[in-house]
Amino acid sequence: MQPACPPKGGVIEAERTALQGTPTMDPRTRIEAALAEHDPPWRLQWLDATELRARSRGRITNAHGLNHRTLKPERGGLLCCRIFGPVEELSCVCTKYQGPNHRGITCEKCGVEVLEVSVRCERFGHIELPVGVPHPWDDTRSFEALLVLPAGFREQSPGDLRVDLRGLNGLYQRVYQRAEALARCIEHLAPSLIVEHETTLLHQAIARLFGRPRQRPGTGPTLTAHLQRALLELDASRPPPSTLVATLAALGLTLEAAGSPAEP
Repeated sequence: MQPACPPKGGVIEAERTALQGTPTMDPRTRIEAALAEHDPPWRLQWLDATELRARSRGRITNAHGLNHRTLKPERGGLLCCRIFGPVEELSCVCTKYQGPNHRGITCEKCGVEVLEVSVRCERFGHIELPVGVPHPWDDTRSFEALLVLPAGFREQSPGDLRVDLRGLNGLYQRVYQRAEALARCIEHLAPSLIVEHETTLLHQAIARLFGRPRQRPGTGPTLTAHLQRALLELDASRPPPSTLVATLAALGLTLEAAGSPAEP
């Protein structure tokens, strides 16, 4: 079942112009230029490691998606129901608890809380990184944990029962694999050249996940492409859409109001 994620709004031509910016503008400046056109204006702030982990509902502990036998999300994986919420409305994974009378109960067998499927568009997971990794948009910042976009924004289409991960899921899978490989190298005191090589591979995997700074909507499954689509949904008369807020958080950023709402 697909989560009831917020519907997409219309594309505003003014937003397209704001997103294009100039060749010398860095991604954050270009995004802030688009946000400044709204009333009230919004500004971006970096999330620190404590804030990143506080937003997560659980650590990703394996790189799997769907179980090849049950076709249900693997526990601890990139689509895990314990972390992101149930895939069936008001039902835990093992179906021991079902229906509104059991809402809010966490199943002692499968560990999944009985809630609406829509929570899969709200809950983050996170991947622990064995070393601090420079942010692809700002080398002066580094992060030791990476928020994983809510599963509801990464779900496979209905009827797609492939167990291999593609799109954003595939990119997150690559980041997890590279982080685990580097962690093993550090744990087993591997030669420095190997550690450096694995560190470079982790940096590259994260850079691919984030995407090219000037990537256009619909040109790839990266977080930047996802962000560009979300920015096109901005409406000056409404709060920022949840897709935008979630994608910014996955990029290590959060929104703050730059001023009070305009007087009517």
